[in-house]
Amino acid sequence: MRVELDFKDTVVAAFARRETQQPELVALREENAALKREKKQIVQETTRAVRELENTIRIYANQIQVLTLRNAELDDQLRRHSDQDASVIPVRPGTLSRSTDAS
Repeated sequence: MRVELDFKDTVVAAFARRETQQPELVALREENAALKREKKQIVQETTRAVRELENTIRIYANQIQVLTLRNAELDDQLRRHSDQDASVIPVRPGTLSRSTDAS
């Protein structure tokens, strides 16, 4: 009879503990779900930002390529003009000083 009462008391105590811990478990589950949603949103925002930055890099690379090609064309034109006209002084990269550029 005593064993039966001990078992019954243990079961009742376990259910009581479960009932008192249940709100804590629910709160933890809700917090976990909120954190998962926040993580998902952060990952999406980061992915979007990386995509935009990669696109910006591609645009800048294309612009640099266009400017480099245009610079080569201008160098060729200058070389042709200096070959045709002796009064044209060829300018080589790095030969102009800042004071000359400003005037």
